[in-house]
Amino acid sequence: ATHLRVGARPTDHPHGVASFDHEFTDTADRKWRVDGTLIRPPGEPLGIADLTIRPYDPTSTVDTRVLREVPFTRIIRDSRRQLALIAKGIEARPLVSQPKDAHRKRAESVREVAAAKPAPKGGRPPVAQDDLRQVVDMVLLEQENGPGVNERAAARLGRPVSTLRTRLKQAETQGLIGPGRKGRAGRDRGPNY
Repeated sequence: ATHLRVGARPTDHPHGVASFDHEFTDTADRKWRVDGTLIRPPGEPLGIADLTIRPYDPTSTVDTRVLREVPFTRIIRDSRRQLALIAKGIEARPLVSQPKDAHRKRAESVREVAAAKPAPKGGRPPVAQDDLRQVVDMVLLEQENGPGVNERAAARLGRPVSTLRTRLKQAETQGLIGPGRKGRAGRDRGPNY
């Protein structure tokens, strides 16, 4: 089924839970109306009685293919949802639900839109290139004075050491400074400096 309209209301059937009327469109794009009664005999699961399937197009006939396409599980589920609203005193308007493939198509289109634009990143805006170059210059200058480069560069820039390290990582990511290597003192300018 590609479309389903659901309506349910209390019934007078002896084991009845609700009367329902549903509309759905089959895979051949034909509209159908399904009426019936949800029943729950003592000790039994919820079922359907007094089922009627009618085409909107008088030339259509009910065949086994149509019977296979009647969304019985959804009829029961959505009817129960309607009855829950009625029990809470909320006006129960007919529900319109979409089949799984419609949800999948909608999810695919949402993913396509999300992929088309970059995901917003939280936190602070990126640091300007000039500020990153200033950090790189200070680190390259201080590395000539031996160990403790980050502490001295941070003090000269008036920034915490953690901020300096974050900016160095950003500069490295943007290619403004080469990576630090274990066993080798100092860094070099990056290819994008």
